[in-house]
Amino acid sequence: MATEYLWENLETANFSGNHLGHLDSSLRLLPAIKELDLSYCELVDAISLFCLPTITKLNLSYNQLTSMPALSENASNVLQSLNLSNNLIVDLRGIERFITLEELNLKGNLISVEQTLVHLNDLANLKNLNILRNPVTHGLNYRNHVIRCLHSSIRSCEQFILDDTTLLFSERKVIGAASGRLKLGSSSSQLLKCLIDSINNILKGKKTNCNRSREPPVTQLAQPSSSFYLHKSSTETEREESSSPDNTTTTNKLPPRGEDFISVFHSNIFERYLPPL
Repeated sequence: MATEYLWENLETANFSGNHLGHLDSSLRLLPAIKELDLSYCELVDAISLFCLPTITKLNLSYNQLTSMPALSENASNVLQSLNLSNNLIVDLRGIERFITLEELNLKGNLISVEQTLVHLNDLANLKNLNILRNPVTHGLNYRNHVIRCLHSSIRSCEQFILDDTTLLFSERKVIGAASGRLKLGSSSSQLLKCLIDSINNILKGKKTNCNRSREPPVTQLAQPSSSFYLHKSSTETEREESSSPDNTTTTNKLPPRGEDFISVFHSNIFERYLPPL
């Protein structure tokens, strides 16, 4: 029985430099492990890490991982340090599960899309982030965009380190500036589609079926607002003049026609809810 070899008191293990390729169920023999080094092990996945409930420091650097490691819910709530440097990661989806994370090293991966950085917004305890040597860092304003995607509570951390450099006071002021925007993904796509369908139905006199609890009230979005207006075209102005009893232009601003309202609504929704590039 494997249980007779259970290392129930082992808290630190270093398996770096082994050509493992894959991890198997042997990790279940480490129920109390807190610090685990699996760097330089040619790993292509980290699925078996799900059986480590107490892990607080995990080193998976210099492997061939393409996504975030899968950890148990309990481990996701205790993990403090995660080193994923020098892998093949392109997307940060899944990082939001590690809410207790304080140190995150993503140096030397393949992250190229700035929009995936919004997943950092759930890491309220983060103190040290390294994202150097990723394609996304080649932009002139990449540092500012990363800072805007951080959790707003990090603003009170005077010694937050980004790419080996402590944030300046001016940089700290924009921490979390993008936190009010929706994250990209299936849920945000559904929300966006629901909002657009709802406003279309309102304009057509139909009842909306949108009942998502976190959505902005559709009726509020549909209320006339200067942000949703288009400048009147000459044709619209002539139409209003000809319909006026005394052939004079009306002084009250009218909401745009249905098709114009829809187009402006669409553009404002994208501008308001999608993170800037």
